[in-house]
Amino acid sequence: MTAKKIKRRFKRFSLRFLWPLLPAAVLIGLAVLLSRSQVFNLKKITCRLDNHLCPLEFEPILVNLHGQNIFRLNQPTIISQLQDFDATLVDIDINKRLPNSLTISMKRRLPVAQIVSVIDLQFQGLTSTESATLSGQLKNEFFHLDKNGEIFSVSNQKNPQLFTILVPDSLNLNLGQNQLTQTLANLVNALKAYYVSLDSLAWIKEKVVVIKTTAGAYAIFDLSKSINPQVASLQYILSNIKIGEELPTKIDLRFDKPVLTY
Repeated sequence: MTAKKIKRRFKRFSLRFLWPLLPAAVLIGLAVLLSRSQVFNLKKITCRLDNHLCPLEFEPILVNLHGQNIFRLNQPTIISQLQDFDATLVDIDINKRLPNSLTISMKRRLPVAQIVSVIDLQFQGLTSTESATLSGQLKNEFFHLDKNGEIFSVSNQKNPQLFTILVPDSLNLNLGQNQLTQTLANLVNALKAYYVSLDSLAWIKEKVVVIKTTAGAYAIFDLSKSINPQVASLQYILSNIKIGEELPTKIDLRFDKPVLTY
């Protein structure tokens, strides 16, 4: 085969097989050039938390993003960094805007209660008509519970804005979600839905929960039964106490008809 024929066949091969690959090669080349161009280095980062500008505490993360190439940014990595920095962050949305702008929008998960372990947690009056009292020694760890029943953060300081859920120290509290935390969240949500104002809630034993209302009365729930009827009965009793009337010290909701103790 002559050199002329070889050259002709090579041209045919190039046109048939290499030409269709040219657009892809051009795109790859452009992508490489764009990824290295300083025109696309981040210069403007807008961060909003709960529809407000992010506080200064997020500045170290934002400064670290500044100057990075917009095409090389990995959104899952940024989200992971933000959540590692603040475990209460949810609904993190990241939008790139060419040539060099980034918008971060996020919300902060709000706790519905704080859970704390109690050494020697006891409730006097559970099986009798005697006066009701809660006792025990609180540990110095307060676990924040969200409305979905997940413990998402822990603090060594009590938040006075949150009501407290007391549990025996024999129960292990960890970040995450389990049957206990889901049950507690469901009860808290039901109490809030019926506008029952709480001071504290105590998990005395399996399926038995005692709450102390802000009015001072204690209420006993049976969690093996439907929660909403018990909460509705409590709300009805408390809302129908007239000014000047004696407040019951204990309202036992475990029976077909609530038992009131004065």
